[in-house]
Amino acid sequence: MTILGVDVSHWQGVMDWDKAKAKGVQFAIIKAAEGTTWRDDQFNRNVWECKRLGIKWGAYFYFYPQYDAVAQANNFIDAMMGYAPDLGIWGDFEQPATGIDVGPRAQIFMNNIKTFYSAGIYTSPGYAKYTLKNAAWMKEFPLWIANYGYTDDAGVYHDAVAPSIPLPWTEAVIWQYSSKGVGYGSEGYIDLNKFMRPDSEWAAFSGVTDEPVVTPPIPEPIPEVKPTFADVPETYWAHDWIEEFVRRGLTTGAGKDAQGNLYYLPERPVTRAEIAVFILRSLGWKPE
Repeated sequence: MTILGVDVSHWQGVMDWDKAKAKGVQFAIIKAAEGTTWRDDQFNRNVWECKRLGIKWGAYFYFYPQYDAVAQANNFIDAMMGYAPDLGIWGDFEQPATGIDVGPRAQIFMNNIKTFYSAGIYTSPGYAKYTLKNAAWMKEFPLWIANYGYTDDAGVYHDAVAPSIPLPWTEAVIWQYSSKGVGYGSEGYIDLNKFMRPDSEWAAFSGVTDEPVVTPPIPEPIPEVKPTFADVPETYWAHDWIEEFVRRGLTTGAGKDAQGNLYYLPERPVTRAEIAVFILRSLGWKPE
């Protein structure tokens, strides 16, 4: 059985994850950030959609050799705060570099992010050889390899039968075998991937288990948060966060509509005054 995955970013637009699930997608590697400050504006939604549908997920970061490696690692780590990716996090090494020794910078980046999450490397055979110089230190990290098929003289595209594995690795955990996926819920093409280890290892890799989950008794059940805001349905990506915000007494919403339903206005920008109130409420301060 092929364990199929996709990797996505804002370039795929607003993903229809139900379509991806229907096409057999079992995992996704989702772009979180790049450079020293930039964040992918679809990351949060993509993560929550995967969680909703039971699609195992990991996150990747597009590395720029010309920028400070530590600052980029910090941006990635900050973007991941509050998340627990099933498939770990991945450094994406493919950006062309001229006059830069990329290997040592990539190593600094990976050593920084691995202290927080299980980490791996995404690259191609050519980039691994000519830019990263097949550096021995990379073998510490699992390989996600990008290696596509070819177009023959008649213009017909053929999928690769197996990936080319660059040194220092001897195997890849994930193979990105195509950039031409269609019908998976994206706007335009999407990258397709396969889990390369035996199917029997998928459970350990992704955190899937057939063991019964033993839930310890809860001394005091947390009461259900009521009421739910009319404009924050359970399907909204930040529903649970907003309900917890209410439970902790940090907000009472934005008012009521004509029918008496509470509403929150989740997409409205927050004012500086509101930020001050939220922060001080969380610290337990009230004006006299």
